[in-house]
Amino acid sequence: SAIIRSESGAGKSYLMECVAELMPPEDVKYFSRLTPQSLYYMGKDELVHKLLIVDERDGSEESDYPIRTLQTRRILTLAVPIKNPATGHTKTIIIEIYGPIAYMESTTSATINPENANRSFEQYLDDSREQTERILTAQRKSRTAAGLSSDLQRQHIIQIHRNMQRLLRPLPVVIPFAERLNFPAHWLRTRRDQERFLSLIEIIAFLHQYQRPIQKTEDHPDGVASTEYIEATAEDYAMAYDLAKTALTNAFVEMPRHAREVHAQLRGMVQEMAERLSITEKDIRFRRRDIREYTKLPDHSIKRAMRSLEDLEYVHARCGGRGGSHLYQLASCPKEKDPLEGLTTPAEVEQKWNKGLVPLLTGANS
Repeated sequence: SAIIRSESGAGKSYLMECVAELMPPEDVKYFSRLTPQSLYYMGKDELVHKLLIVDERDGSEESDYPIRTLQTRRILTLAVPIKNPATGHTKTIIIEIYGPIAYMESTTSATINPENANRSFEQYLDDSREQTERILTAQRKSRTAAGLSSDLQRQHIIQIHRNMQRLLRPLPVVIPFAERLNFPAHWLRTRRDQERFLSLIEIIAFLHQYQRPIQKTEDHPDGVASTEYIEATAEDYAMAYDLAKTALTNAFVEMPRHAREVHAQLRGMVQEMAERLSITEKDIRFRRRDIREYTKLPDHSIKRAMRSLEDLEYVHARCGGRGGSHLYQLASCPKEKDPLEGLTTPAEVEQKWNKGLVPLLTGANS
C-alpha cells in the first residue's frame, strides 16, 4: 500500500492512474470517494487481492477504519440487526468482507494519521526544477509525430504488463536468511515497519517467480501434504533495500521531507551569508523573504516548512513586534544519523551468508 504525497499539481493523480493502467483491470477498483459503510456492503469476495485506489485523501477519510482493518486483519466483520417482517422478531446477522487488499491514495497534507502511515509506504514526488523541465519536455514531445508513435507503443507495453501479472501463481515466498537480518529498533513503530520491509522482499521474489526454482516442503509426519514455494535471494534483498532507502527513510525521521529540504537550503543560505558578511553563522538572522529569494519556493510552502522547523526546534523565531517581520535563526543541531542505521546491508548479506545459504549477489545494481 502507498500514500502519494506532494504539492498540488505535481502529478499525484497521474501517477496513480499509471499504476492502475499497468494492472489487470479486473484487479483494480478506482474510487473518487468512499462513504463510512460502503466497503461493508461489497460482495463477500469482491475485494480479495484487489488494488483499491482513492483519488484524494478527502475522498477516503470517512472510510479510514475499514480500510485499515482490511490492510491488517484482512477481513471486515459487521453485525447488523435485521427485523423479520413475518414474525416481527429482530435478529443480528454477521456480514463478512474478505481481503487482503492493496491500497493507494494521494494527499497534499503535511501530516498523516500515524495509523495510516505505518500501514503504507509514503512516496513523495520529485518536485525539483530538473524534474519539472523533464516533464515539460515530455509534454511538448507528446504533441509531435514521435509522440504519436510512442503513444501507440504505450498501449502495447500496458497490455504486456497486464498479461504478465495474470500469469503469476499464488506461490508462498520463503526468506532463508530472514532470521539473521537486523532491523532498526529505536522506534516503536518498527514492529510494524519490519513486517512491511519483509513483505517488500517477498513481493520482489514473487514477481520473479519464473526466474526462481520451485521448491517443496517435506511431508509432515502428521500427514500434512508438502507445498510448493520459492526462495528470496540476496538480489531480491538488494532491490528491497534500495527501495527502502526512500520508502522507509521518510518513516524513520521526525522532520517531514519538505521541511528537511528547506532546512538543507537554509544551511546553505546561512553559510553564504556568514561568509559574505564575515560573521559567524550563529549570528545570522533572516526573514521569510530572504528564504523565498534564495530557494525560489512559494510563500505558503515556506510557511508550512518553517512551522515544522520551529515546532521541532531546528530554527528559533522572534517576532519583530506589531506588524513586524519574523526573524529566524538556525539552531545548532547534531549531525544527522542515517535513518536506516542498523538495517542489514546487501553487502553484509552477501558477505555473511552466501556460503550455500544465499545465492551470490550478482547484478544488484541493475
